[in-house]
Amino acid sequence: MRPIFVTSKGRPGAPTLKLLTEEGIPFSVLVEPQDEKRYEAALGGNKNIVVLPQNDRGLSYARQFALGLARERREGWYWMLDDDILHFYETRQKKTAIISVAEAFRRAEEYVAASLGIIALEYRRYAWNARPRQVSRNSYCDVAVLINASTSANYRPARYLKVDRDFTLQVLSAGRDTLRLRDVSFSVPANGSNKGGLFDTYATGIEERELRDFAAHWPGIVTFHKKPNGRPHTKIDWQIFQEATRCLSPTSR
Repeated sequence: MRPIFVTSKGRPGAPTLKLLTEEGIPFSVLVEPQDEKRYEAALGGNKNIVVLPQNDRGLSYARQFALGLARERREGWYWMLDDDILHFYETRQKKTAIISVAEAFRRAEEYVAASLGIIALEYRRYAWNARPRQVSRNSYCDVAVLINASTSANYRPARYLKVDRDFTLQVLSAGRDTLRLRDVSFSVPANGSNKGGLFDTYATGIEERELRDFAAHWPGIVTFHKKPNGRPHTKIDWQIFQEATRCLSPTSR
């Protein structure tokens, strides 16, 4: 299994950390200096608590720090995980069934290839009708992603929201493809709904400003909208980069 980094803020008992610990899977958790003692107490003997240099710099800052560590250590490929993943699943006959972290990651790592920049898993709510070995090429890659550290892309330190989508667009713009496994998925709470993580960021009301800025950074690819309920939203034209979704064997690339 490839190295695993988890970015976490204010959640020493985070679900992802529990899943990994229960399976005995080694991981590094990146935390802010203000949270260090709480994570040490919660994780006990875990020796891989990585303390970020500064507090309150946001998700992109933490993600970039992890990417820098992977490059420094010459990891090649590494897992970048959100801290609030509840379970992993595989799709079986239009139903999703819980599987282990190890199995989910093994399935994704079969696809590793030099031409790829990111390999991702799917949101459970979109995975129920997936066919075996079905993937989406050159589209969103969020929450649970396997990253090729040799990519020239970097997380933008000033980006607070849409961090993973911005990074994915950079990877694609740099000429690397991405894959998302449709039949291997994860479940997480709704954005900004649980304490810790980005909860405080959403609470500041910067969502519209951030999304407008995201769209301005990718003219012709990202457009800003508002949903009927008034909430700001962005739409990404992945077709610019995409091939049609299809079934792909790990050995057929």
